[in-house]
Amino acid sequence: MGSWSKTWFSVVLKPNQRYTFTMFVRVANMKDAPKIGLMKHKENKWYHPVTDEEYRFDNLILDDKWHMYTITFDSNFTDLNYQFCLFEAGNITTAYIDDVYLFEIEGGGNQKPPEEPPEVIDPDTICEDADNEFIKSGWTDKGFESGVFEGTWAQRHEAVTIAKGSKEEKTTHSGEYALKMSNDTGNWARTVYQITLQPYTTYTFTMFARGLAGASSPRVGLMRKAPGDKWYHPTTGEDFVPTRLTMDGIWHQYTMTFTTNGTDLVYGLLLCDGNTAATVYVDDLYLFKVGEDTPEPNPDQEFICDNSKNYFTSVMGWESNGFENGLESSFYGDSNRFKVQDGSVSEKTTHSGTKALVLQGNKSYTKHGIRGITLEANTTYMFTMYYRFVGSGDLRVGLMRAPGGDKFYDPVTGTESKFQTFEKDGEWHRSTITFETGSADLKYEFCMWDRNDDNTTVYVDDLYLFKASADTIMIPKIKTDKTAQIS
Repeated sequence: MGSWSKTWFSVVLKPNQRYTFTMFVRVANMKDAPKIGLMKHKENKWYHPVTDEEYRFDNLILDDKWHMYTITFDSNFTDLNYQFCLFEAGNITTAYIDDVYLFEIEGGGNQKPPEEPPEVIDPDTICEDADNEFIKSGWTDKGFESGVFEGTWAQRHEAVTIAKGSKEEKTTHSGEYALKMSNDTGNWARTVYQITLQPYTTYTFTMFARGLAGASSPRVGLMRKAPGDKWYHPTTGEDFVPTRLTMDGIWHQYTMTFTTNGTDLVYGLLLCDGNTAATVYVDDLYLFKVGEDTPEPNPDQEFICDNSKNYFTSVMGWESNGFENGLESSFYGDSNRFKVQDGSVSEKTTHSGTKALVLQGNKSYTKHGIRGITLEANTTYMFTMYYRFVGSGDLRVGLMRAPGGDKFYDPVTGTESKFQTFEKDGEWHRSTITFETGSADLKYEFCMWDRNDDNTTVYVDDLYLFKASADTIMIPKIKTDKTAQIS
């Protein structure tokens, strides 16, 4: 059976130029033909250089003889990535290729460059200098007119410079300087400007960027930082996937509005070549608060539900929201370290009552958890737990969507194996998330994972899982409990 393996050689052509491509091919098999030829490559798809049809290769003659195949085509101004492709295409065959030519010829040059629409900037997407968080953090202005790097650059690769240019040459959006990222060969080079924002606050971020045609989009934009050198898109939650740039040689505006949570407050202007040989200019950046600050939840109150609404008690049959009767559901893991232990509130080994669920960390990556949680489709739920870390290890704790295949996803962002951020000061804290189920993948698990650390112990007590539309009880917070709201 033939495979679908793909081999190609990439080349970047000149814009608005006529080319001839010639190759000699002999297909030894008389029945099946592979896919061989020059193709235009954009956004991970292949197009015929002449017809622009997707994945359309010229037909090869199957007679075990050498044949010449030639096409003449004109490049445009934007899609300049081409690849000489050799795809097996699932066929059992043997093919020989020799004497391959690609060269410029006279003629052509008749294509019109893309029209640049008149720039119209929505005033709600920009701000005064006094409100720009980048300027507050140490920049002289919204652009880079000082000509030097200012503020807190946590990482800086030599591929990123502050380059002098002009608006006429399209090397700046305004003024005489712009941030420039240019790499001859992609190597995931990364530069990050780091900034800390306020909790539970809505911001608008705007940047102007121009990517030269002929390369795939690199990774440029504002990202939310998480532990372990993880970066997430502020609105989609995607891991290390900033805004996709339009690589057509024209300045474009990119804007998004997002709301911070209570814990992950470090953000970064991320510039990574994404393993592409791309040239990008970035200029005129804005980051500012939108409207009134969103108030933090009252630290002296919390929302829980009564036992008739708590999934653990009403559906799974627990006697209480804690662990006073031990583990009352199907669980997995190392029962010598993942177990219910006796304790007391005064000793901080329980949040309430006389028992709590405990995981003693281990030099392993063992997963422990409680199974049997199946929720309703297209429903909003709130999950609350109380936790206490003794030690600073990176143990993972929380409710996760578990569709199977040893895959686990954050219920809020959908990010694989992404847990909430926790306080690790030896005190009890509360972690709360609100999430909406989809139409499928409705199985969830309460997880506690080792992370190769045997010096950390985690205590968990008083779990609530209920529909957000259900009646809630507002109760005064126990004074010894420090609440960490995570949403």
